[in-house]
Amino acid sequence: MKRKNYGGIRAGALKQHVYKLSQEIGDRSFYAYEKLMQAQEYIRKSFLSYGYKVLLDGYDIEGREFNNIAVTKKGEDRPDEIVILGAHYDSCSNPGADDNASGVAVLLELAKSFSGLNCRKTVKFIAFVNEEPPFFHTENMGSKV
Repeated sequence: MKRKNYGGIRAGALKQHVYKLSQEIGDRSFYAYEKLMQAQEYIRKSFLSYGYKVLLDGYDIEGREFNNIAVTKKGEDRPDEIVILGAHYDSCSNPGADDNASGVAVLLELAKSFSGLNCRKTVKFIAFVNEEPPFFHTENMGSKV
């Protein structure tokens, strides 16, 4: 049986990321801070394994540090033109396999695919934190920070 491949992204790789985040780590939120930190570390190490320099863009809420995780693939022709690809890695009192872990899985695999390419424009891959309640639609959403 042939493995499914979507433009160089293997379905099995996507499944591994979703399983790691949603099942092995589980609920990742302000209320499950240790799990959120485990997810952060998983994403950070994944980006590093693809050869990127990782930026942890941190901010504090109630004495705890939260980080958006970003890497950049610099454009060759038009480096000042930036395309942002993002997903959020927190969840809300559930394993967060839907838009949360699945979005991060796609983000990671796209970053991996792009690592070996020459891009015309600069591409930033960002895993946002605190997009779910209690921070949804507040100034503490990672994408707003």
